[in-house]
Amino acid sequence: MIDSLKVKNIVQKIDPNTAKKIVQSTITAAAIINSRLEKVSDLKRETEVKVPDLYKKGFPITIDDAEKRLKQCGLGICKIPLTVQEAKAKYRNCRMDEVISSNKKQGAQALIGETIDVRYVPEEVIRESQRIFEAAELKKQTDKERVIEAAKRGADKVLPKKKSSKTE
Repeated sequence: MIDSLKVKNIVQKIDPNTAKKIVQSTITAAAIINSRLEKVSDLKRETEVKVPDLYKKGFPITIDDAEKRLKQCGLGICKIPLTVQEAKAKYRNCRMDEVISSNKKQGAQALIGETIDVRYVPEEVIRESQRIFEAAELKKQTDKERVIEAAKRGADKVLPKKKSSKTE
């Protein structure tokens, strides 16, 4: 750690010409450092790219199209298919091999050469998702019919039966 009193004593002993040279050297050094920092900043911008759009509602992109887009930007791809265990009703309307997500958000900066993990929906997941959706719809319909039937039975118990009017 620098002792401020020692520095003050040293500065007081420096003649004005030496002090002027120190100030000029400091200004020159600061300009050189600033220039280098700008070059590093420019270099960083040159080594980063924006992750392209890979998925968008209403505009399905296949895994092959995503791969082309990433390679055009200088990025790599790791294709990760959903498994059948991950099937959900919401995937039933996806196109085959449609991209649904990536580990780097679209528009985010990535280093050139970086590998982006991309998840997509293969055909077997779409089929399983359709089956899950149909089973859920069938259950809803069955439950609805049960409620209606139970309501009818309950109404018969609560409401008096109409007597038929006999005319004599």
